[in-house]
Amino acid sequence: MAAQSFGAASPPFTDMEDYIEWLKIYAVNGSVLGVVSFSDVEAALKLIALILTIVWTAVKIIKLIKDD
Repeated sequence: MAAQSFGAASPPFTDMEDYIEWLKIYAVNGSVLGVVSFSDVEAALKLIALILTIVWTAVKIIKLIKDD
């Protein structure tokens, strides 16, 4: 039985094109994070929560009126 050889792991970037592609991904992610501030995201989530609460309340009121 031959011994199994565990060689060194191959590097994540085999050529310069792979390296550039990874840099592009990190650059896009970083720029999006820089442009979209978390306060804008928080405001949007608050608005969605408000709309859902209003719809939920309206559905409950309509359901109570129909049951009577």
